[in-house]
Amino acid sequence: MKRQIERMERELKEKENVIQFMNNEQKIKDTDFSKSMHVAKEKLEKLEESVNTLKAKNKDLEEENDYVRNLIQDNNLLELYDETSNQFTRRSRSVEVWMRKIGCINRCTNRLLSSVYQDICNPLLVAGSRALGIISKIITGPLWRNIECKTHILDINDTLTALRSFLAEAKDDCSEVVTGKHLPFPEESCKIENDIVMAELFKPDETDVMTIQVLQALFSCMLNLLDRQAADHLPGGKYFSKPTDISAESKSVLKHNKLPEFFFGQLDFLLRYRPNASLLCNEAYLLYSHNKTDEWLQSLDDVTRIQLINDSRKEGKNIRLKFKESLKTIEEKRVETLKLKEKGNL
Repeated sequence: MKRQIERMERELKEKENVIQFMNNEQKIKDTDFSKSMHVAKEKLEKLEESVNTLKAKNKDLEEENDYVRNLIQDNNLLELYDETSNQFTRRSRSVEVWMRKIGCINRCTNRLLSSVYQDICNPLLVAGSRALGIISKIITGPLWRNIECKTHILDINDTLTALRSFLAEAKDDCSEVVTGKHLPFPEESCKIENDIVMAELFKPDETDVMTIQVLQALFSCMLNLLDRQAADHLPGGKYFSKPTDISAESKSVLKHNKLPEFFFGQLDFLLRYRPNASLLCNEAYLLYSHNKTDEWLQSLDDVTRIQLINDSRKEGKNIRLKFKESLKTIEEKRVETLKLKEKGNL
């Protein structure tokens, strides 16, 4: 009887321990659940905050898009200042209101437009942009149009000479450049009246002084670059007098570097596409495809075509030897140039 009582007491105690263990486990689970709920609540609050922020940004973008869409539909220039009445127009005030609404001035909700607004309020940045615009209109634009036209490469000597004379004068005084009275190519002056952007660039305003300073600094650098890069085509250069023999030989020479840039791009692709191919192989592939050699061969009769192909195969060994000798010569000249640079003679 006593043993039965002891056994029952042990079983009861074990059950109590099990119950206590289960209670502890439940408490731990409840604690973990409450923590999880707290974390989930915080994440939900952050998510709601992000949603509200996105909604606000979307509202700003919709207002911006509506404004731009109205401008496009109007199909008119945006006149902000009326020179007749010497006052800002209603459209300019609406622009200011619009900028304030999207936060460019006050709330700064649109950071991109806020940055743009700060930049256009900086006179130095405006002067720099105006100077680059003037250079584009009176120098780089006409030069590029001259390069694109189909004339002899030596015909550009006169253009470069006129540009050099202009830069030599304008680097010391650009007061007439900002007004459009002094141009490197006078024939471009007729385009000022027809070009709205050019006319705006030459309008006098408060940035004239800084624009003149920026232009003079840029023109000085451009003059040095022109003297160094185009010395052969300027007065005193070996091509300035347009020698007859050189003119005939260079009849097909291009005035731009678009073709070599194209070849460099193709060569870069081939080096990555088939890295085991030799330089001579890639060169032959590019010349064969660009010169349309296959079309020329197909235009020949069968006997001549087969004869040319066989002769080319026989010359393969000699061509490879010449190519290796050419590479060796280039390497020797490169080493010689480096030695001269080290000695200070170059």
